[in-house]
Amino acid sequence: MKVFGIDAHDFFIRFAQEKYPPDLFQNISVQDYAATDPEKYDIAFALETFCEQPDPEGFVAGLARLVKPGGLLYI
Repeated sequence: MKVFGIDAHDFFIRFAQEKYPPDLFQNISVQDYAATDPEKYDIAFALETFCEQPDPEGFVAGLARLVKPGGLLYI
């Protein structure tokens, strides 16, 4: 299994990079990441992030763009 984490907040990325290999995380929004790397993942998982989004519809659309056809989206 291959895992990759993104977050638009630098604080959370730095926190994760202190505990896990730094190359597994990137400081970027879901929308921007999905625009550069669509349909790459079997599963997109968002934990405790939806309520913090200034653009919830764009956030969900970005997550949906990240998964391969037939992939799973877990919010």
